[in-house]
Amino acid sequence: MTVPQKKPFQEMYDVAKKVYDVDHEEYVKSGQKEARTRDPEKPKKPTSLFFLFLNEYRKKNESLKLTDASKLAAAIWNDMSKEQKQPYEKQYAEEKNKYDEALKLYKASGKEDVWREKNREDHCWTASENSEKRQVKEGPAAMSVGLTQEMMQQQRFGVRPRLVVEFATNF
Repeated sequence: MTVPQKKPFQEMYDVAKKVYDVDHEEYVKSGQKEARTRDPEKPKKPTSLFFLFLNEYRKKNESLKLTDASKLAAAIWNDMSKEQKQPYEKQYAEEKNKYDEALKLYKASGKEDVWREKNREDHCWTASENSEKRQVKEGPAAMSVGLTQEMMQQQRFGVRPRLVVEFATNF
């Protein structure tokens, strides 16, 4: 494609990039980006049986690509008997007990409530506010998916409506 042929697409990109940068900055300033993070002090859930097996399988077969190792491990896992899976079940049960104890201590310490309260205050949003924003007035299918009006317009037009208006005004 020649430079003159690329020009309209480059201009569309430049406009879209400006809109994206503004929207992203608003999103970061709103605090919703940080609200999506988990409490670092909360205990992590134990690894599942299959992933315990997969990690061991990868260590034994380091030369394989990640995808190949995963596919082969899945095939082996599906063919394994309950007796062969027993060591992984035992390891999982131990990790699960440790997790349950750590979670009880975490909740009893009040850290969970403090983190939730801090997170709500810092990021200025609650579940009810969020659900009101997601309310849709176009058909039951849209409501079940939880799309907003703006999202539905984006799907219809393939681009954000604000972008269309800004692009149209630039020409």
